[in-house]
Amino acid sequence: MERTDEELVEDVRAGDRLAYGVLVRRHQARVIGLAQRYLRDAALAEDLAQEVFVRAYRSLARFETGRRFGPWLMAITANRVRDHAKGRARRNEVEFEVEALGASDASPLEQASAREQLVRLEAGISALPDETREILRLRFIDGLDYEEVAETLALPLGTIKSRISRARTALRKVLGDVV
Repeated sequence: MERTDEELVEDVRAGDRLAYGVLVRRHQARVIGLAQRYLRDAALAEDLAQEVFVRAYRSLARFETGRRFGPWLMAITANRVRDHAKGRARRNEVEFEVEALGASDASPLEQASAREQLVRLEAGISALPDETREILRLRFIDGLDYEEVAETLALPLGTIKSRISRARTALRKVLGDVV
């Protein structure tokens, strides 16, 4: 039977360093993926992921029993990425990837239409408040469920749901029936 993340955390606290290696392997792709989507730089994302895992390891003594490890780790990742972005004075622009945009079976007209919709979507998202854009990233790009987003950002579940609802309404005004 596979041990839960929280059981592995307890093992690490008891001195089992190998248990932390299991946690790293379980969550490494997700941490790197989140960092890479924010930073748009694979090498930098890997470096940042190493920092995140070192910080998490050093903070395990303060990890609250009863809390889930995955959202806690993603919160550390989001905070570290945010700190890094502030340090580099990066633009606050959301760039959503649309895989279908380059599909070879789409006609040039369909590709142009998809690009136009993407530009409108990015403009609509850029007009949203920073905290709402971050919620959208975590929910729809990183695939976290509502509860995980709430835990990651330390916000009430109702706040997450209402901000996503308001964002959808705002985006519908910009895009019509596309959203």
